[in-house]
Amino acid sequence: MKTTLFQRSFLILTAALTAFAVVLPICAAEKSYDVILVRADLPIDYVIAQAYSHKEGIPIITTDPLFLTETVRRELLGYRAQGAATVLIIGGADTAISADVEGELNEMGFQVDRLWDWDRIGTAARVAIELWDYSDAAVIAHADVTESYLIASSISINLQAPVLLTKEDELPATTIQALELLQVEKAYLVGPRISVDVEAVLIEKGLEVKRVGKDIEIKEIPVIREEPVVPLIYRPVPLTVGALIGLIAGYFLFKGVKKVRRREIPIFVLDEDEQKVMEAIGERIRQEELPDITGFSRPKITRIISELENKRIISRTKHGKTYIIKTLKSIVED
Repeated sequence: MKTTLFQRSFLILTAALTAFAVVLPICAAEKSYDVILVRADLPIDYVIAQAYSHKEGIPIITTDPLFLTETVRRELLGYRAQGAATVLIIGGADTAISADVEGELNEMGFQVDRLWDWDRIGTAARVAIELWDYSDAAVIAHADVTESYLIASSISINLQAPVLLTKEDELPATTIQALELLQVEKAYLVGPRISVDVEAVLIEKGLEVKRVGKDIEIKEIPVIREEPVVPLIYRPVPLTVGALIGLIAGYFLFKGVKKVRRREIPIFVLDEDEQKVMEAIGERIRQEELPDITGFSRPKITRIISELENKRIISRTKHGKTYIIKTLKSIVED
């Protein structure tokens, strides 16, 4: 039976669409991961991964850089049993998570990908480029000011935007490349000690720039600002006596603030789910009580608790078959 030109054309079009439908999910899956693994003692790697984790609903697991502890191994095997197949490692084998850990993951049946560069600035840029096709906004933090990471993390989660890093007086080439490839239009500069030169480069490239936490008070982050804590105390008196008074007063103010204010955290750095969990915790609670109080599922509670623990907002200690959760920092409105 002969086919008409229309029938042949229809068959070719159907075959092409079928092939496209098969190939497209495969291409899209190239950037799909089931678990993200970061080094436990490098908070910036966790922050870099967190925005993508929230955007895609992928859990983050922190690990010892040299080996998988029994707890981490059990957690990974649990995900594997539920069908997880791919793990993304953030950081290099020499500077973050060792090749031995990657080998252990392979033995457990995981396919492992790794995103890294020669330094943390490059790694942040690489993660952004590989995991975001496009982003209207980017969050840029000072690579060496760890105190600003928490705010950067919160903003990036709310915006579903990548976290990039900068030097104090120079916007690195890898960060510029990420901004250009992602077609970023708005940059959030987070924390102090980022110079106006960096801001000027961003504006010159056509980005709208917003500064967040530029003038963080000494009482909140005492290691950042170099100005005297109480500069007005010694101005009306002779220099020597004034300097002595300033040093003494500054010391006691710093000690008092360190004990009280550094245990506070502004509410805006938490998303709505984290705020709800923190309200439920109060000062102390058993983890098993949280699902009933919040209405969240147990896996969701586990993820939120893990994130709050990594942010050092709460502590968690084993107690029988559950955990006792205690708050380390109080939540303040401003």
